[in-house]
Amino acid sequence: MTNLELVNYLKALKSKPLKEVKMAVSERKNVILEQNKKCAKCKKDLRPYYYKFVKDPVTKKLTVLCLNCAIHVAKR
Repeated sequence: MTNLELVNYLKALKSKPLKEVKMAVSERKNVILEQNKKCAKCKKDLRPYYYKFVKDPVTKKLTVLCLNCAIHVAKR
């Protein structure tokens, strides 16, 4: 290709309308973002890898709980 052909090719590519490309996001990541990276019960910030996904059997909706809310430890 000569320089003029290359320039015309690039102009033709730029003039075409581009389709919007949506990035695929997993359901779990989407739930964390919807909750603003906070626990569903206590509203504390979620620490990386220290949370649990809980699926409601009736509504089939996922919620994210911090480790303290997910694992209940009785007081001694």
